[in-house]
Amino acid sequence: MTRRTALKLSALSLSTTATTGLATATTTDDPREKAKTLFQKQETSKAVEILEDAGIPHKHAEHSVPISDDPSAADSTNDEDGISTQDFFTNPESNKISTLLYETYTDGVWHLSTGWNLTRNSDFDGPEPTDALILAWDDSHFKYDPNSLDYEVTHEYDMPSGTVTHTDGHTLEGGKYVDYMEVSNGPLIGDYNNGIGFRIFDHAQESTGVSVYWPQRQYGHANIEIERQADGPANVQTRFEHTWSIGNVSQFDPIFNTSISKNASSVDITIPVEADSWNKDALKEIPDNT
Repeated sequence: MTRRTALKLSALSLSTTATTGLATATTTDDPREKAKTLFQKQETSKAVEILEDAGIPHKHAEHSVPISDDPSAADSTNDEDGISTQDFFTNPESNKISTLLYETYTDGVWHLSTGWNLTRNSDFDGPEPTDALILAWDDSHFKYDPNSLDYEVTHEYDMPSGTVTHTDGHTLEGGKYVDYMEVSNGPLIGDYNNGIGFRIFDHAQESTGVSVYWPQRQYGHANIEIERQADGPANVQTRFEHTWSIGNVSQFDPIFNTSISKNASSVDITIPVEADSWNKDALKEIPDNT
């Protein structure tokens, strides 16, 4: 099964020199692979430490998400966002949304990854509609490598028999299979085909045949690689949008309501009036590719 991943997370400004080079052979001791694995395990600080120790150009951002009954307690290491009040996943001790960007072995090629780790709030509104993750780039400076797409998402359910974990999806009562994450068709989106969108289903229920259960935790990641095509400043941006609606009345598709500027300086998702959302973002300057 295709691997999956979820947020408004980060806008990343790149200013690098377009060069070419041959990728160095990877090994199990490769710091990039170690960092990638740690990031996918939600260990962002360890991943960043490995990249720093190896002297690999990189940037990262990590945020915690809001507390439903005290939005002023929302914390970010990179920016300050206005936060709405309630949502389906809120727990400041465990909830994290992160982004990591680093240069690969090939000059001018960057690995971009986003990850999240969300725990359900006990006081919840309806979790629908689906959440959205958008990865976008300046199409005049970068080209997306479709072979690099990788994503995965896992749900944990607290059942009477214990914790039940499903990765990517599970079979509902009655035999229907539900995916936890879908990538946009194409998969490029936007007026300039400079982004990829993901629909994240945070409301897939598990059942004992008598009672139904919401996921208590959801975590995942998505990553791509983009290759520089021209010199000069350029943007890379990721956005995670967590949505919910009272009584699950909103069924809109966030991918169809996403707009991306030509240089990827902005990514916007239009939320209908019957739904609410929160999101994250940060702006960074990427080191020269020298």
